Amino acid sequence: MDEKITYEIYQKELSEDEYFSTWEQDQLDSLTSEIKKYIYAKYIMKYGVFTRDNFKCQNIGCKTPDSKITCHHIKMVKNNGHDKPRNGVSLCNACHKGFHSGRNSISFSDNDILPSHIRGITFKSEIRSKPNWKKFKSNMREMRKNNRDVCGLKLSYDQISLLMKFLRMIYDDEND
Repeated sequence: MDEKITYEIYQKELSEDEYFSTWEQDQLDSLTSEIKKYIYAKYIMKYGVFTRDNFKCQNIGCKTPDSKITCHHIKMVKNNGHDKPRNGVSLCNACHKGFHSGRNSISFSDNDILPSHIRGITFKSEIRSKPNWKKFKSNMREMRKNNRDVCGLKLSYDQISLLMKFLRMIYDDEND
């Protein structure tokens, strides 16, 4: 890797107003305050995890420790895992993809940086199927058609579209 990744937005904890000042106005116009709080909470979690982990992959067996990192949930959100720094750890994209594709396990050292409940632990990878994008698109189409709730929030077509773009952007970032 030729240049060092700086993660500028995570170098200093930004207030909600400072964070959203980096967004374009047309993106902000379609967000409700609840969605903004959700997105900002994700930023705060990543800020806490990345700074605690010194912007380095925490997998002992990592072969690319200086590559781009992502925030991995230790307990998945779908299994009632929370968006808190205690439930997150920095992994490089290769380790993260390898774990979720079932190729690799991840092991953490026994150092004081990591939360006590994962120090010295190895997580065995579970083979997961790839996302069913046809089903995902069908569900999103149904939501747009019926203007249904998403995470308990009543969303408009524009808000659902923006949320889909945001989720796709996160997915693409983590799978680059």
